[in-house]
Amino acid sequence: RNKTKSIFIVVFLILNVFLYWQYLSAYNDAQRVQLLSEKKIESILQDEKISYKALPENISEAPYISAKAKKYNLSELPNPESVHYKLTTETSIQAILSKPVSFGKNITALKLNEFLEQYVYEGSQFKLWEINEEQRTATFFQIVNNHLLYYNVNGYVKVHWNSKNEVFMYEHAMIEKIEPLKQKKIIAPL
Repeated sequence: RNKTKSIFIVVFLILNVFLYWQYLSAYNDAQRVQLLSEKKIESILQDEKISYKALPENISEAPYISAKAKKYNLSELPNPESVHYKLTTETSIQAILSKPVSFGKNITALKLNEFLEQYVYEGSQFKLWEINEEQRTATFFQIVNNHLLYYNVNGYVKVHWNSKNEVFMYEHAMIEKIEPLKQKKIIAPL
């Protein structure tokens, strides 16, 4: 019986030492997190070797907007004789060109913008965000009140081209019935 008591005492002593060690570890981690949050974001980015371009200043407020995803009617889309449209959902389309549009040796922002103006429904409402040479795509986002709506699944155009720099297809979705709501404070870009 005494052996059993001794074994329990030793086991509980080991358990207490282990739990105390866990507590100290968690406490020290919390202290490190607290110290990191006291650092300025610029210092943290610099420590992590993250660089960024000049960011806009003095943007303190902007309006929230209310909008609806456009539901497409295939008969209202431009160039039906040279573009085959397919609804991927009721609010997005895939457009396959009957004859690919050649961009020559280089895909440039100017050529892509001209393509949007000529072939894409409401193409002037979109602005180039990224050209990905590796994937052979260019992504455009919708402009609302002179502001780009970044990564909005209901406001983009994605242009695809082949290895001969010929655009053969694009994806399209947009928002409509845009109404500004009340002004809200904006989190600083940094």
